[in-house]
Amino acid sequence: MAPGSSGDREVWVGGFSLRAGTPYFIASALLLALAAAILYYVIPSIRELLLYTFIGEVLARYIWAFTLLSQILAALGIALAVLPFLSYAVNEYRVTEKEVFCTSLSLKGVIRRSVERGSISDVHVEQGLLGRLLNYGNITITTPSLKVRLTGVERPREAAELIKKKGA
Repeated sequence: MAPGSSGDREVWVGGFSLRAGTPYFIASALLLALAAAILYYVIPSIRELLLYTFIGEVLARYIWAFTLLSQILAALGIALAVLPFLSYAVNEYRVTEKEVFCTSLSLKGVIRRSVERGSISDVHVEQGLLGRLLNYGNITITTPSLKVRLTGVERPREAAELIKKKGA
């Protein structure tokens, strides 16, 4: 059943906040910086050592490994930077007077779930230190038979309060 199809009024609409991608962006920047450092500092240093020392000759045999390592780190860095944008594009959360709808991206693909608000037994907000500073977090909705997690929600405490209100 689609939100709003039976005259259900939307109480709250949200999704994944790009603020929640901040840890991914930081890790991505670190991996890309490490890959650049290997390409621009380590490999030329090995080539320079090759001219003057025996160690340079030994390390020169492994330049391909350093190059491969830098490419793997760069690929991981790019993947980590793209992941929050995919979540931002796909994750959508809707709370109507009767149900909570969740569309989210997971390793299994796009998952759509709905929970009747009357069956909700607990709504829990999780925020780390960075989440408190940037005002984002995760909301876990628990029913007797199911747990639904809304990830990367902006202003999660306000959203959780709206979800808890039964007669909104």
